[in-house]
Amino acid sequence: MRMILRERHVTPRDLPAPRAPLPPPGFRGTQEAMCPASDPAPPQLTVLEAQELLLRYWGLRLPARELGAERDQNFLFEDRETAFILKITNPAERRATSAAQTQALLHLETHAPDLPVPRLVRDRAQSAAPLAHLPDGRQAVVRLISVLPGMPVDPARLHPATGADLGRMAARLAQGLASLPVPPAPPDLLWSFARLPDLRPLSTVLEPDLQARIAPILDDLCGPVLSRYHALPVQLVHNDLNPSNVFVTGTGAEARITGIIDFGDMLGAPRLGDLAVLLTYLVGEGAQALDLPCAVARAYHAQAPLSAAEWDLLPRLMLARAVMSILIATARARDYPENADYLLRNRAPVLRVLDLLADPDAAATAQIKGAVE
Repeated sequence: MRMILRERHVTPRDLPAPRAPLPPPGFRGTQEAMCPASDPAPPQLTVLEAQELLLRYWGLRLPARELGAERDQNFLFEDRETAFILKITNPAERRATSAAQTQALLHLETHAPDLPVPRLVRDRAQSAAPLAHLPDGRQAVVRLISVLPGMPVDPARLHPATGADLGRMAARLAQGLASLPVPPAPPDLLWSFARLPDLRPLSTVLEPDLQARIAPILDDLCGPVLSRYHALPVQLVHNDLNPSNVFVTGTGAEARITGIIDFGDMLGAPRLGDLAVLLTYLVGEGAQALDLPCAVARAYHAQAPLSAAEWDLLPRLMLARAVMSILIATARARDYPENADYLLRNRAPVLRVLDLLADPDAAATAQIKGAVE
């Protein structure tokens, strides 16, 4: 499989930032008691070792450089005409989780071929996700994927017409994933609405005034809101549909959505969660703060109609994602201060969501609920 590179995206994950230091044995840090204390180290291949892996499985020789990643390891292979990303999963990742991601991408390639998602490149044995032996003796699932054109969406520059394109694309993704089986939820994945009650201990890392603001919100979210959320139908979802994982080419009204990436947090959950995640990071400033989120929601609804229960819950799920972002990012920035700028990059928009939607009776809440009226 060869791919002509038209316009390559660059995201924060592309940056060769220093890897976070490995925790000492028994460390529970950000994850507190929510994750195993012995979370294995990510793969740590050199560029040369990654090139040898590419040659061994795919028979390709290409220049390479390492990209940023959290639990896995990614390498960009490119020359003047071709570009691929080699994703080396954390050896601790459950095989069922890896298989679900692979199956989802293969399913979309067959059943939604015009949906702009990465394509898996089969190796010489025709495997889309071979199990590779790493230099340190561990085994890990590896995938070679195509590089999509474009740049990450900048909400401040997103034209309403492109916002509508984004809403339709998100809905089509949900429709494309709906028929797939739902795998068991990864036990160490914090970015799940169902894990909200587990995040309460992280509120202690917040400054006192913010901690006081979030406490009653968490009470509501972890009680009535989650009960309504769990009553919705469950399907396989992307689970991280934020603007950094959506690419766009062009400018103004001519800009078009050209890619949706990073399926590493997939799980079984109500589809509304993906829309809520997306809208959370599209909230702007001033009197028009919710114009773009409402336009995206309307376009989503036109493609994949939301039920009355989903519309009613949408603003609270946006608030829930904002709270999750504040808690997890602040805690991780405390644990890894050298990476704080990256971890806290979304703090301003999520605080705006907190300001607008904390009150369930606020005008902003009604604006979201009434986006299609």
